[in-house]
Amino acid sequence: MTNTANYNFKKPLGSEFFNIVDQNDNWDDNDALLKGFENKIVGIMEDCVSFLKKEFKKITKKTLSLKMVDEPQLRVETINAFRSWVIGVCNYEVAGLEKPEKYPEKWTDKLDKNMKSWLGVDKRASQYQDAV
Repeated sequence: MTNTANYNFKKPLGSEFFNIVDQNDNWDDNDALLKGFENKIVGIMEDCVSFLKKEFKKITKKTLSLKMVDEPQLRVETINAFRSWVIGVCNYEVAGLEKPEKYPEKWTDKLDKNMKSWLGVDKRASQYQDAV
């Protein structure tokens, strides 16, 4: 029996029989390591939320409420042997922002026009119309 260099997981030799207890121990160790990693990432997310609340209060003199509404979703992507990315996503419910009582007339049309202009869709549409 040998062990892995970094996490000391048990590795049976090719001449040894597979032992389900050793495999289960490896899974338990792996589970604990991943949970610790997840807790660190969630801690970073909570630090970001705290920063946003403080900055909002500093700028507006009002309180912002951000409430986590589901479990964080984490994904690790391996780029190469030396680099990996961790993507953490969590949805928050926002309270403390004032909604305008009434939106200006046709605000959706203006938004649609601005978005099309930004994407360059309006230019392509006019070019198509000119060609027809």
